[in-house]
Amino acid sequence: MKIKQWFPFCLSVLSLQYALAQDSSYQTLQSQQQIPADFIERSSEKYHQDLKVHVSKDDERFTRKSKESFYLKSSFNIHQFLISGKVLFNDEVSRYLGEVLDELLKDDKALRKDLRIYTVKSTEVNAYTTENGIIFVNLGLLARLKNEAQLAFILSHEIIHYKEKHVINSYVKAREISEAKGDYRKLSFDEKVFTKSSFDKDQELEADLMGLKIFLQSDYSQQAPEQVFELLKDADFPVHERVFNKAYFEAGSYKFPDHYYLVNVKEWQTDENYDDSKRSHPNIAKRKESLRALLNSQKETGAEKNFIVSEDKFNKARTIAQFEMSRLYLLGGESTEALLNAYSLQEEHPADAYLQKNILKALYSLARFGHQGNPDGTYGERQRITYFLKDFKDVELYALAIRNLYLYHEQHPEDEEVHLMLTDLMYEATFKDEDFEQRFRRVGKAPEKALENKDKTYLQYAFEGFDDDTAFFTMLEEKCRKARKYDAERQSGKNKWKAPTVDKTLMINPIYVKVDYRKKERMQYEDAETVLTSMDDKIKKAQEKLNMEAPTLNTMSFTSDDVEKFNMHSIVQEWLIEKMQQKAPTGVSPIHNEIKAVSEKYGTPYFTWMGGVTSKERKALNFYQFLCAVYFPPSAPYMLYLNLKPDKNSLYFSLTFDVRNEGIIGGEMRKMKMKDNESLLQSNIYYTLFKLKH
Repeated sequence: MKIKQWFPFCLSVLSLQYALAQDSSYQTLQSQQQIPADFIERSSEKYHQDLKVHVSKDDERFTRKSKESFYLKSSFNIHQFLISGKVLFNDEVSRYLGEVLDELLKDDKALRKDLRIYTVKSTEVNAYTTENGIIFVNLGLLARLKNEAQLAFILSHEIIHYKEKHVINSYVKAREISEAKGDYRKLSFDEKVFTKSSFDKDQELEADLMGLKIFLQSDYSQQAPEQVFELLKDADFPVHERVFNKAYFEAGSYKFPDHYYLVNVKEWQTDENYDDSKRSHPNIAKRKESLRALLNSQKETGAEKNFIVSEDKFNKARTIAQFEMSRLYLLGGESTEALLNAYSLQEEHPADAYLQKNILKALYSLARFGHQGNPDGTYGERQRITYFLKDFKDVELYALAIRNLYLYHEQHPEDEEVHLMLTDLMYEATFKDEDFEQRFRRVGKAPEKALENKDKTYLQYAFEGFDDDTAFFTMLEEKCRKARKYDAERQSGKNKWKAPTVDKTLMINPIYVKVDYRKKERMQYEDAETVLTSMDDKIKKAQEKLNMEAPTLNTMSFTSDDVEKFNMHSIVQEWLIEKMQQKAPTGVSPIHNEIKAVSEKYGTPYFTWMGGVTSKERKALNFYQFLCAVYFPPSAPYMLYLNLKPDKNSLYFSLTFDVRNEGIIGGEMRKMKMKDNESLLQSNIYYTLFKLKH
């Protein structure tokens, strides 16, 4: 079956005392107040409304069909992004972004009313706009800005993308080019790519120039636009540049060899006049030159304000973005970036527990899932820290992470998240080195077994300096012993795991996809949405028959007052994606405490993710049936039916997690050569819950 895979700038102390106190009262950013209509209105309703407003019968047929295709895909894809767990609304950052937008459009109330602005939990340096007036601003962009004026210019650029209908115009033009319509009939593939990128560049330059006109109507500093492009030029460089010192992780005799430290690093260098022939955006040099021409033609206004709305609000929003970056790097599996970001922020927030925890999580991830990175391919402190880690063997990484986790555990024994990471690494270290706990010195006692690599003798001092040396080694020995026993029983076949009986599970983020390969628009968005809308009722029927509890966390049933559910859904979505990307699904998630809070809210440690994919495909012509129809005409209607009747496939899957232990307790995938229908879906939901309970 043809199914595609789915799957700091100066800080104002007064403004940050509340949110970023040194004992870390910082909590990760969440949506607030009521859920906007963008998030809960049915995609099909948006689509049909867009058709009425934006598609005219007077349009040429190709243009009309292109617009219909665009609005169909954009309505459903934008909705999926809004509920992906990445987008925030009415939070502190989004509210501030809205105030800057208010300032820019204070003389154009009608245009301001058309626009909504949301924050996106992404490390990418980007902002983008949709055809229906949504402006998304990534935390990765906000984390790099130096002042509000720079933000204002970026928003001015995005306003033009909406106002000039750049998104849909680009889509229609791309279809004309790819389908060789009109003047594009004789273009080669490379010529099509060049023509498409040239059209996109023209739109970007237009957004720069027309956006600059909006910007110049304000009292913001005229220096900001060019400053923005300087920032974009260094978009791939880390936000902070605190010099990494290996002494940060050293103590007593536990000191890393000198050759682990790179004294001189390559400076970050960029060529702003890079080849942009196959890119959608013109290079930085062209964009700066274009802006300078317009700026030089303007009269001096004397406007030099870097802040109009609020300097304090900007500083606070940017610091929030910078703090969130480590969490996002961790969720994306970028452990080295997470470590460097949190380490750098500690220069101004040395006692912040949130940052300290993120460093611990980065070390855990590096040990658990391995370190990858080539110091020769990077620059600055990223190069230094990558060089530091490049020669670490598994045992060294495990020892480094266990040491730091235990030091934190001594001070915070109640922290379940750190305790889980600590015990998990102790177990896993045993599988990497069966004599792991015997390689280290204790107070007054040399290691029982020497390290095989004589160049790494520093490692034997890894567990020096604990408040209670005996308590640590007792814990380590116990975990190692259990790990060896488990492994021996597993290999002998004695350790047969049995799934627990589940009387209550939270049904999370159900998905449903319908594909028809016979049609030009293969994705059957509206049909799939109808099924998802009915999913809660089907789950309710199944749980009542089985006398079990299966509450749902399904965005299709949210109302505007369900902001608490939406935040829990976002956490679950982030956790689920991170879990599916882990090299080992039993690893401890960097947001374990967050997912644990959702579990406690619903009174169950079990989460079940389920869904389905159905498809219809053209049937290949059967040569023998064709001959039969030719030589035996009475059979022709039946043979024609057999060849025209599409292949129908239905696939259902489910995964059930124990979020306390970060493990999978059940999972199945069922593929059927038959058409999907209401009763079939109902029976599969029932079967999934039945297996969990029995």
